[in-house]
Amino acid sequence: MIVKVDSSTTALKNIDSGTYKIEGTGYLECRITFISNGSYKVVIKTLDENQTTITGKGISRINLYTDIFTIHVLETTDKLNIIVNNIKDYFFDILSLN
Repeated sequence: MIVKVDSSTTALKNIDSGTYKIEGTGYLECRITFISNGSYKVVIKTLDENQTTITGKGISRINLYTDIFTIHVLETTDKLNIIVNNIKDYFFDILSLN
């Protein structure tokens, strides 16, 4: 599934498994938060073929210096929620309001 991130925060909810390609807004930096009551194992692969495996339970966060990447959910023992925040977009939104 391709997810186009058009705002500073995008949430993917109740994921069991699957592959999600995230295409950001061009701000080149984002924070990904994984939330689950159970354990999970996720692989994040960036365009330059860097691969990061995250194994966790509860809440895990990772910062990436890109906003185009693929998340592959390998296993979960409970539903997984993924929140993608475009950090620079978020701060730009706050500054533009003031």
